[in-house]
Amino acid sequence: MNSINENYENLICFDKAKIDELIQLGKDIGEDVLPQLIALHFETSEKILSQMLKQLSSLEYSNLKSLSHKLKSSCGTLGLNKVHKLCDDLENYLSNNKVESFLVRTYVDCIHFEYEQSKVYLWQFRTLKVGA
Repeated sequence: MNSINENYENLICFDKAKIDELIQLGKDIGEDVLPQLIALHFETSEKILSQMLKQLSSLEYSNLKSLSHKLKSSCGTLGLNKVHKLCDDLENYLSNNKVESFLVRTYVDCIHFEYEQSKVYLWQFRTLKVGA
């Protein structure tokens, strides 16, 4: 896990500018979009991570690639840079013909770890109101 994690050490985990954009969007349209997106992210991401582990154990790399893409999209929208980049790199790695199961497992473990860390950042915005 360390060898992959070292590639991401200088990457900012959380891009608050993305959150600020979503807050502004909510103000512009008069709707609390950020808490809705965060709730949807938590709901879908937990399912995706669970499915990723299942696909990993069954060596279903094409499905794992698709799940990684889904998680990457959600994380990118919310500014979760490390998880987004890890998912992107896993997706690209799974496009190769020669895939090592140990490395795939390491990516999935890193994604899971960084996802859990990212929840701390998002949790503070889950009940934010447009007028706040």
